Amino acid sequence: MLLRHGIDVDTPRHGLITPLEGASKSENREMVRLLQEYQEIKLKTFPAFLKALDAKDWGTSTRLLKRTPSLLLQKGGEGKAPLAIAAEQGWSEAVQFLLKNGAEPHYFDWGRRNALHLAADRGNTQAVHILLKSMKSVSDRTDNDQTPLFLAIDSGHPEVVRLLLEAGANSNEFYGTSQRTALQIGAQRGHFEIVRLLLEAGSKVNVEDQNGMTALDWAEKNGHAEVAELLRKSQSDQGKNSNDEKTED
Repeated sequence: MLLRHGIDVDTPRHGLITPLEGASKSENREMVRLLQEYQEIKLKTFPAFLKALDAKDWGTSTRLLKRTPSLLLQKGGEGKAPLAIAAEQGWSEAVQFLLKNGAEPHYFDWGRRNALHLAADRGNTQAVHILLKSMKSVSDRTDNDQTPLFLAIDSGHPEVVRLLLEAGANSNEFYGTSQRTALQIGAQRGHFEIVRLLLEAGSKVNVEDQNGMTALDWAEKNGHAEVAELLRKSQSDQGKNSNDEKTED
């Protein structure tokens, strides 16, 4: 179980010896065998598998996976499994291949990011589209309290934002200690099309963050005139709708 989740057989534990050295000294032959097998996967099989995925060599990918099913759980840099690496790199066909062969879309790396977080952050629209068909939740949060929607907004990827909103992402979600909303992040960054999409999805204009700033305040502070104008219009429309509802009551 520990091997499957990324324990490094070459890293000393408690500043003393590596797991492999410890197993050798204890003369635990079965443990030594398992650790050596894992080392072989990490140093040779895993890189070969990623290379085959990148090259769209499905024959080699399938052969390696049949021989070593645990490749789906093998972690590379930053604890990223093959599905996360493929999603981040925009290898959409590899994402499809891995999901078809049992990869877990909610498998987290060391920063509690899954494949959808990484694809959304990079703006890999096709990978996001494929992943959304397999995700139980589109709003998992990283260790930094970031959702896929936050990352897509922050990085400026409107098409990914649209896909996430259509899949059920909350257009009024809050982030971090500042309690800034999705709309406030978009306005702060000056992403006009993203702000428009969020408003169409029902984002509230007058919500304040921990500093008492609204989305309009952020747009004006950062000199995003077109975004500010769009927010003023929406602010007026939302206020009118609110008054109409009160009148009906």
